[in-house]
Amino acid sequence: MRKSCVLLLLFGALALACSASPRSEVPLAVAPPCDSVAVLPFDVPKELHDGVKYTLADWTKEIPIALLEDSTIRVARPRQVPVRVDEGEELKVGRRLGVAAVLVGKVTVEDDGARLVIVAELLDTNQGLLMWTRTWTIEDILQKVPQLEQMKTEIIAGVKKRLEREAARQSARK
Repeated sequence: MRKSCVLLLLFGALALACSASPRSEVPLAVAPPCDSVAVLPFDVPKELHDGVKYTLADWTKEIPIALLEDSTIRVARPRQVPVRVDEGEELKVGRRLGVAAVLVGKVTVEDDGARLVIVAELLDTNQGLLMWTRTWTIEDILQKVPQLEQMKTEIIAGVKKRLEREAARQSARK
């Protein structure tokens, strides 16, 4: 009788401890939709003129909206995307946002600020593989606004095409 009471008390304590543990500690094993993306802020050098930094920051914020308007791709809410992402943390941020891919970019300055080089990459958040990339050079900084609009159009087309192809490939496997 005593053994059964002790066992009952132990099982009851264990059940109580398990029910009291927070559910958020258990990771979800749900794969993100293969046609989902988060647009992360582009890495911009500190020595870049503030006006150019703000222009590029605003331009980057327009990309997820343009992706939503132009396709059926699922896009992470811009408000959920951190303002600053450290180098090497992009994939973790993408996984935390629940997307299959992240669009990252880097701006470099050449010829003492006369030329900007902008690189955009689409990365698979699960494996870190490069899914799409493109590099642009802006020779005349005064002509950056029309060139940024053209680059945005090319980014939208490239990301859309790659993610839609990935979604078609995934559905063909099922």
